[in-house]
Amino acid sequence: MGEVQNLKNDRVVGENRLGFLTIVRLPEDPGYAAYAQKIVRAENRDREVLYLEIAKREKEPLQVVEEKYSLLWREHAFPGEWVQRNRGDWLEK
Repeated sequence: MGEVQNLKNDRVVGENRLGFLTIVRLPEDPGYAAYAQKIVRAENRDREVLYLEIAKREKEPLQVVEEKYSLLWREHAFPGEWVQRNRGDWLEK
């Protein structure tokens, strides 16, 4: 989570409306851009596994679990972090 938070602090990634991370501003530095993409892929894979497990355990549709966590991630975002609203636009919280 520290790596994710650093990317959020740098305004590279944000919490999207589906409960996953999205790169909002791809860094110009190719090495940092590749690093950001790697971290986002890994975090989103972890979240997918988590959401599937919760959906199975709670006997809820996956989409319901994703929506719950999307709201949770966005609510816990710090001021200045990117969040995506339900209608699709991005804003800094």
